[in-house]
Amino acid sequence: IITYFKNNFNLPSTKSILFKIRNSIKELNSTDRLDVWQQIDFYKNKKQYDTALDIVNNAINACDDNKQKVSLLLKKAQLYSIIGKNEDTLFSYENLISFCESIDFSSFELSLYCVEYAKLLRLTGQLAESDKYLQKAMLLNPSNKEAKKLTNLYLFNRNTDIENDDKLTLKTSPFSLLTF
Repeated sequence: IITYFKNNFNLPSTKSILFKIRNSIKELNSTDRLDVWQQIDFYKNKKQYDTALDIVNNAINACDDNKQKVSLLLKKAQLYSIIGKNEDTLFSYENLISFCESIDFSSFELSLYCVEYAKLLRLTGQLAESDKYLQKAMLLNPSNKEAKKLTNLYLFNRNTDIENDDKLTLKTSPFSLLTF
């Protein structure tokens, strides 16, 4: 029966199957073959953020591809944000934006990074710097709706006073801030 199957169905030999299995195991055990993104996510999901950050930093230093490097810089900023390291998050976004500008990266994506950075600056009380990055985002991508919305919201908040906790006095018309 075995000879019949081998002759009629072109089955691989036991040696070739074992050879393929050994090669597959070698690939799985090789750290050179492991996907960096899977490693980062693995350690992030296990809440081993320092290990994930080490992998990101090593990958950034070894990376020759600018698009890949941008993604890694963004991941670094996101990891710092997850663990609540605000200063490191801000610094990472600064580095990300600076790197993107140095390589003439997509103005659309750079605009999005500027908006995220502006939100973080606003949360830390750096209002003027936040406004600067929102303006930068709108210059890079005039159709960035979130940058427009946040700029209008911040202008509205800056131009209003609350008197006696129940009366809102507007220094400018709220309708002048609307964009269509």
